[in-house]
Amino acid sequence: MPVFKSIFMTLILASFAVPEPYQNGSVGFALDLPEGASVTASNSNPPSCLISGGQAEHVWHIRFDRGANPEGLSPKNIALELKNKHSDPNGTEIIQNQAVYIGDVTGHWTLIQEKGSASEAFFGWLVLPLKGEQYVAANLLTTESGWRMHSKAISGLIASISLLDPAVLIQERLERIEHSANLLNSLNESMLSSLLTIDEWRRITMWDEHEQKFQDIGYLHLVCWKGPPSAIEDFNARTEREDVGLIVSVQSRLVSDESKGIVVDTVAQFWMSFDGKREQWKKQTKRWMDGAQVMESETGILLPAKLGQPRTKLRVFSENLTSMTINDPYEVAIESPWLPKALHWVLPELLAKQQTTNYFWKTFENAGGMKQITTRIDQLNREHNTVQIDTSFGEQGVIFETVLSKSGKFLSQKQAGGLRIEQSSQAELEPIWTPRNLW
Repeated sequence: MPVFKSIFMTLILASFAVPEPYQNGSVGFALDLPEGASVTASNSNPPSCLISGGQAEHVWHIRFDRGANPEGLSPKNIALELKNKHSDPNGTEIIQNQAVYIGDVTGHWTLIQEKGSASEAFFGWLVLPLKGEQYVAANLLTTESGWRMHSKAISGLIASISLLDPAVLIQERLERIEHSANLLNSLNESMLSSLLTIDEWRRITMWDEHEQKFQDIGYLHLVCWKGPPSAIEDFNARTEREDVGLIVSVQSRLVSDESKGIVVDTVAQFWMSFDGKREQWKKQTKRWMDGAQVMESETGILLPAKLGQPRTKLRVFSENLTSMTINDPYEVAIESPWLPKALHWVLPELLAKQQTTNYFWKTFENAGGMKQITTRIDQLNREHNTVQIDTSFGEQGVIFETVLSKSGKFLSQKQAGGLRIEQSSQAELEPIWTPRNLW
């Protein structure tokens, strides 16, 4: 059995296009993303979202913002105000300046081209009124070649926009929160006992656009067992001491850059009490190539509420084991309904057996080294023999598409940018990685 030191699955929170309509509750719209387009940034305060498509000199961007309109200005006047904030060089030409009709809403669209500029860039402003003296504004930026190649896709995106009712969004969120809170309140050893049978190998592949096929880039081993929180410090052996909670152990290896020979190995253990109210974890990551390596460690713990501290807090320590430097701890009060890190790895298996189909969580993420509390939404779709769970974070759209059997056994997961994780075995993985000296 190989010695791993890697957890893959750092959450990728950007640049993932999905076939389903993209919905942004903060700004207040939904739309169909064109092929190749993706949500590249989003923010809830102030409400905004950036969608991008195309490549190189053909790239295009549309930024959506929600703004206040206390004076009751018409969409045409707001569009004109937004355009006038833009400095037009000599030769700028107005291409389109007209009313647009989206459902029963009348908005305004203005498109200009800077013919005097080197790129002959196109700028566009779409304004749609919202209830409650507000509006949605979409600001387009692209090059002349970008508009020439992608105007049909951009126009299709605009035509697909639908405005969302804030009252309906609030009601949907409250329902999701209630479902999540009910599930968390029902957690106990008996309910989680089915997870203790998980001992699985998974194959990680990535779509290669040049080769037009999936290429192996890594693998992982996921094991669940019972143990005390102190057991997370022991990466080499399981303990037979008193069983007091669920431990999820993940070991993986990922070839993050094969051309440079960079390998990322991580080992992590996540503990939570059977009622989900306490948690600890420890993760160690090693990035190496040709003998050079960097070792990093992350430790997290929930600090229960006490006198002088009315709310439970999360504290996360990060350390560079190579340079022997310790970062300032990250500490924040948690929000409800709180999803423990241990359940990140086994939540699909748990949800597949529930009757309700939509959930809303608050949880900790450290994607790309940026520690933050984020929202997570899970939506179940039941087929004849399978269950698909679509997972989104913040307003980024669907990030994971996880497919399980009807009984709740993991089958596969699609992630951002063509990454795929599938059920596997040692017998399948060893012949793939032994020739590369990575088993």
